[in-house]
Amino acid sequence: MNNNKLTLFLVVAAVLVVGIYLIFSRSNQPTELMESASIEEEVLNPGISKTPGTSSIAVSSKEAPYGTILIEIKGYAYSAPEITVKTGTRVVWVNRDPAIHTVTSTTGLFDSGALLQGQRYEKIFDLTGIYDYKSLSDGNDIKGRIRVTN
Repeated sequence: MNNNKLTLFLVVAAVLVVGIYLIFSRSNQPTELMESASIEEEVLNPGISKTPGTSSIAVSSKEAPYGTILIEIKGYAYSAPEITVKTGTRVVWVNRDPAIHTVTSTTGLFDSGALLQGQRYEKIFDLTGIYDYKSLSDGNDIKGRIRVTN
């Protein structure tokens, strides 16, 4: 009888610990991290042209300022590993893989934290420059670059 009570106590304690961890780990996520239930409805990617034979995407200057660019993480790769945008452009990354990924600046300027499948991270690029980033959460060499121009 005492073994049953001890087992029940341990199970309840484990459930409470896991529940508290999940609550606090969610509340510590960056404010830019959100669920992506309807990301396709929000992001239309106007004015994007892809250079034939490359993985680079250039965004037209008419629609890029304060526009939104979608980069999906799927197949252990960024869908657009190198893009050029105008200042003020919002870039949204969505993890489509079942594995956890991150979007982490190589210089420490931004970090999505762990992105579970279906989660998204977004950042507005207000300053010109070259921003290299990568995924830290797996052994694959997933890299990306955002070139921001005036």
